Amino acid sequence: MDELTIKQRLQDIIEDYKTNYDSVRKDHMSEDDTRVKFIDRVLREVLGWKEAQIDRQKSIETKGRIKHADYSYPRVPKVIVEAKKLSVPIES
Repeated sequence: MDELTIKQRLQDIIEDYKTNYDSVRKDHMSEDDTRVKFIDRVLREVLGWKEAQIDRQKSIETKGRIKHADYSYPRVPKVIVEAKKLSVPIES
C-alpha cells in the first residue's frame, strides 16, 4: 500500500469516527469502545495487520518483568499497542 493510500484510509477512519462518535462525551467512551471503534480499524485497515495474528490482552515479559499489552503483533511481539479511553491524556 502506498503512502497516499495509507493517509487516505487513516483520514477516512478519523472522519467516520468524528461523524459517528464525536457527539459522545469522551468521558463516556470506554477503553473497549475506543479499541473497537478506532484502534482495531487503524491496525487492520491502515497498518494491514491480519486479524488472526493480532493478540489482545496479552502478558509479555520485558526486562524480567511481566507487563500487560492491549495488543501485540505478530505472535513474537515486535509491536505492542497500549489502548486508553479518550479521556485519558497521552503522555510519553
